[in-house]
Formats: sequence, C-alpha cells, structure tokens
Amino acid sequence: MKVMISQPMRNRSNKEILKEREELVKRVEEEGDIVLDTVFDEAPKNVDEVVWFYQRV
Repeated sequence: MKVMISQPMRNRSNKEILKEREELVKRVEEEGDIVLDTVFDEAPKNVDEVVWFYQRV
C-alpha cells in the first residue's frame, strides 16, 4: 500500500516535523508499505511556486 503522511505543522519547527516524519516513515515501512515523498523544501526560482508545489503532489 502507498501511504501519504499528513501531519500538523503549526507552531512546530522544521526539525520537529522532520524528526516525527522519520519515525512515522520507519513504522510504515516496517509494515511493508511505501511512503510517498510529499515533503518539498523549496521551488526553483524561475517558476510559479504554488503551481510547482501543486504539481509535485
């Protein structure tokens, strides 16, 4: 099964979010499932950021 992780981000640092995500990915993969990579750091400078992030999902 392919899994997309959705997690709260408000009032949390990127470090906290990524640490929690690592733990979740490990648990999901231990069950034999695949985690979809839906974490994107930043869009290229020469594109519409909203459209770029939207097409990545």
